Amino acid sequence: MSKSSPVSNALSEVRTAQYRATIDAVTTTGEALQCAPDVLKRDKTIVRIAVSKCGFALRFAAYELQDDRDIVIFKTS
Repeated sequence: MSKSSPVSNALSEVRTAQYRATIDAVTTTGEALQCAPDVLKRDKTIVRIAVSKCGFALRFAAYELQDDRDIVIFKTS
């Protein structure tokens, strides 16, 4: 069984912090999705939160989520 390297652990912590910070930002204002890293603009949870706060935030989501039925329905509910 291999152990994680300190660098790998540090990167994981950065990703987790970045995810949490993005969740906090889009919870405050959906338009904060515009400033999120591209990888998080593809995250359905983050996009749903952003769209629930501001329907126009959908324009900042990754292209493949802009036509996602679940996201679009979530925006209109």
